[in-house]
Amino acid sequence: MPVWEVVGGSGKGGILVREGQALQSKAIEERLTTGSLIHELELEDGRLHYRLVRGNGPRHGWVSCTLSGKDLVVPKPDYESPLLGVWTFGADKDSVRISQTQTGLLRVDMRWPPVTDLFGVLQQEEQDWLATELRPKKGEVTCCIRVRYDFDAGRCFVCLRLPGESVWGEENLASKSNPNPAPSVREARPWSEKLQTVHQAALQAMRESLGGDGSEAWPRLECKRLVAWSDLHIDMGENMRHLKAVERQEGTALVLSGDMCTSLSRLEEALSLCVERFEVVFYVPGNHELWAEAVQNSDGRRRSSLDKFVEIIRLCTKVGVRTSPACISEGVAVCPLVSWYRADFVGHWVDHGGFDNTCYWPEVDADNANNPQLPEISDFFLTLNQKRVEQAAVLKQREDLKTLWTFSHFLPQ
Repeated sequence: MPVWEVVGGSGKGGILVREGQALQSKAIEERLTTGSLIHELELEDGRLHYRLVRGNGPRHGWVSCTLSGKDLVVPKPDYESPLLGVWTFGADKDSVRISQTQTGLLRVDMRWPPVTDLFGVLQQEEQDWLATELRPKKGEVTCCIRVRYDFDAGRCFVCLRLPGESVWGEENLASKSNPNPAPSVREARPWSEKLQTVHQAALQAMRESLGGDGSEAWPRLECKRLVAWSDLHIDMGENMRHLKAVERQEGTALVLSGDMCTSLSRLEEALSLCVERFEVVFYVPGNHELWAEAVQNSDGRRRSSLDKFVEIIRLCTKVGVRTSPACISEGVAVCPLVSWYRADFVGHWVDHGGFDNTCYWPEVDADNANNPQLPEISDFFLTLNQKRVEQAAVLKQREDLKTLWTFSHFLPQ
């Protein structure tokens, strides 16, 4: 189900919604507000049958895509729906997580004591319920689930049919208005010998980078302009074509704050293009760069995400990209900060939903090597910034630094 955004009706409180496809069908009194997001259920002759995802207005109905040549609703292909929530029900260990895919479909992930990691996509509509069969990633047990989400009240109603049963168990119906139970976050553990080894390799790569690790005098460059670019994702062909079409920008420093691509060869190509087109290029990797394909190191080990990070720093040095601080004009400096996210960043635990499971952190926890929320990961990157942060304080105290631009891929707290 594609997702659309309401762009019309800004001066009228929203756009008109009708009960049926025909323009003569009954109009609904409440309007669908501008900025709302809706799922496409049907699209016929310029009329869109929708289900409300986010915003205000009727939950269901028909709207016109255009009016007098002006768009009322437009497709939103880049929409990434948020996690709707985690609802607990039944036994204490039971939980259901409802999320939305990029195509707008609701996805259910469930943990149930006999089997773990049941999942399915809610595609079948049964009146106001969405239903699916949940299949385990391991084992043979299946069950069925029906979910009704009340967007207005922010409540999720879950009804489960267990294996071997022919009727839905009403006793399993649950409504939780607080979808964020707070599991405990594992405390950071002492670093393993392997983690300390790769940390030393990272420090060495940063010392050997252009301008060093930032612990001493920062290089002085001459730039007249600073521009920033994030999440270029050159894996998408259109973005790579856009980069190649950029003309030479004399006197311009470019900040690249990560998520260029996952392939090192493509990353080298993209960074080299940026070096050709800009006076100076600053860069830090994002999470996508650290996705670890099943590639072996020279010693026969599978390359980890931290191994790959060290390779990226060395690659940047090779092609002339700066991963360390530098002054771009008198009193003005740019300072890259490497980073990673934490599970409890916003004050309570937030599930990563399986994202970044392609990262590989065996130096951190060999038994849980695909978990991107291990606290040692963010601590690892945080320590790599220490010397440049201390030097920034020295430059500020000496009044050699008037304006400091810092950047990382992840939002600082």
